[in-house]
Amino acid sequence: MMQPVRCGNVECRIQLDEPQNLPSDLRQPCPRCGAVSRCFEDSACSHVTLACHLMLSGKRGSSKGRRPILEFKSGDSLHHASARWMVLEQTVDRENNRYRKRVVDSQTGEILRDVDHPLTDHQGYGSAKKKAPKPT
Repeated sequence: MMQPVRCGNVECRIQLDEPQNLPSDLRQPCPRCGAVSRCFEDSACSHVTLACHLMLSGKRGSSKGRRPILEFKSGDSLHHASARWMVLEQTVDRENNRYRKRVVDSQTGEILRDVDHPLTDHQGYGSAKKKAPKPT
C-alpha cells in the first residue's frame, strides 16, 4: 500500500495527489502554500522482547584479590540446552555459609531447581566440577 505524499512545509502538511517517485523537478507547487518540498511517511511494526538480569557483589574493606562475601543474581537467564528463558535467583553468602538458587520456567511457572543449603556443602558445581582425566 502506498503511503500518502504530504507537503513538506511543516505548517501545511496537506496530502497531495502525486506519486512518491515523482522527480523533484516535475513536482507542482503545493496548492495551499506553494512549497515543492515533500514529506513521505512510512510505518513498520515489530515485536521486541526484553530480558533483564541484575548481578551484585559485596566486599568488605580493602579485600583486594579476595572473593566477595556476598554475590546475588536475579532476573532473566537463557537456558542454552532448551533455548528458553528462565527466571533465576541466586545468592552466594560466604559470611553466613549459605547457597541459594531458584530457577523457574518463565512460560510455565514450573520450578526447575530450588536449592538452599550451606555453602560448604555446595561442591562439584561450576568451576569446582571434577575434570575428566586427559588421555595420554
